[in-house]
Amino acid sequence: MAGNDNNDISMAKLSQKGSKFICLNNSKPNLIKVCEKLSKENKNIFLSLSSGAKGIIEGLLKFLS
Repeated sequence: MAGNDNNDISMAKLSQKGSKFICLNNSKPNLIKVCEKLSKENKNIFLSLSSGAKGIIEGLLKFLS
């Protein structure tokens, strides 16, 4: 999954149950804060350096490598 808005916080939290989540570079500050915290607890969160489709591809490459 991937997201960049506050309504994506619940999806990001699913990373604690094994789902993969890509936090895009242009995400809202609240989502970035949640993703940064979750990324310290598990490896299912990826904070991309790019936004949009480029950020999603960046995350997919990370998770598939």
